[in-house]
Amino acid sequence: MLFGIQLIVMGIFRFAGAFASEDLTGGTRALLAVLGVLSLIIGLYAVRHVLITLHALALLLGILWIVSGLADRNLRLGVRHCLAHRLRRCRCQGGPNVQATEYSVSAAGTRGRLAACRNRLCGRRHG
Repeated sequence: MLFGIQLIVMGIFRFAGAFASEDLTGGTRALLAVLGVLSLIIGLYAVRHVLITLHALALLLGILWIVSGLADRNLRLGVRHCLAHRLRRCRCQGGPNVQATEYSVSAAGTRGRLAACRNRLCGRRHG
């Protein structure tokens, strides 16, 4: 019920904001207006059909948990690989022995950060 009310209020504000702002282009205004109308319609549907909305939210939450779990798993596997290099000195292709320094890896841009970690540990520079 609260989800539907939130969508209704958000839709009203988006629709009004599409016409109130002076510094937006025509395409941006149209997009905001369409999003506002869609949000309003979905919000009214969510308020009217509470059980269907509850099932849809449960499904979306389950999908979010699965995707989040897979992302965390991949992140941990990559960090484990990076930590294995940290615990010992690595000798890379033509690179010197390098003592590992601290390096934090966040969920965003994991592949690039892990590559940077490996490059730093192996003494390679981006060029």
